[in-house]
Amino acid sequence: MKKIHIALLVVAFLTAVTSVYSLAAINQVYDINFQWYSTFTKAYSDEVRDLSREKWQMEGTEPNLKIGVTSSGNVDQGISDRINQEALDIDYEKYFMIWATMGEETSPEYSVHFSSIAQRGNVVEIIVSINSPIKIWDRDVELTKSYYPYDVIRVNKSSLSGRGKLLFIFKDQSGNQLYSEYMYI
Repeated sequence: MKKIHIALLVVAFLTAVTSVYSLAAINQVYDINFQWYSTFTKAYSDEVRDLSREKWQMEGTEPNLKIGVTSSGNVDQGISDRINQEALDIDYEKYFMIWATMGEETSPEYSVHFSSIAQRGNVVEIIVSINSPIKIWDRDVELTKSYYPYDVIRVNKSSLSGRGKLLFIFKDQSGNQLYSEYMYI
């Protein structure tokens, strides 16, 4: 075998190894850590939330569910009225915010929480836990008190594996897509 053939085989082998490594890197999923806003302490926390008690998952999409991502603090006026203003006051140079609200509900057992975030390439996937109270009545019950379940999290921009125009996809506990939006981070 000539030296040129050996050199071509080495180059072909290195090209194949590099291609396999690049494909593996593209398909790599990165878990993203986030901090959630506690309405009890009125501060962000990175403690792990126990969402195991949220067992009455909503069937289908909640009609009043609103979800969004902001890197500038601009949140719809109707939603910002329901969310504690302390939750909206973050350093947008360092963090971006993800929020969800179910609108007005009649029971404090309704809840919406972000349970996990992962990134693959330019796609950020967020799992949203949406729960309702156990159904104990088969008739409509008039309750006078209103509740506004919501969740706000902040994510450090440096925790993302890629920046620029990202596609945020929100899914429920069963993997059904709820919402998607592009955002520059």
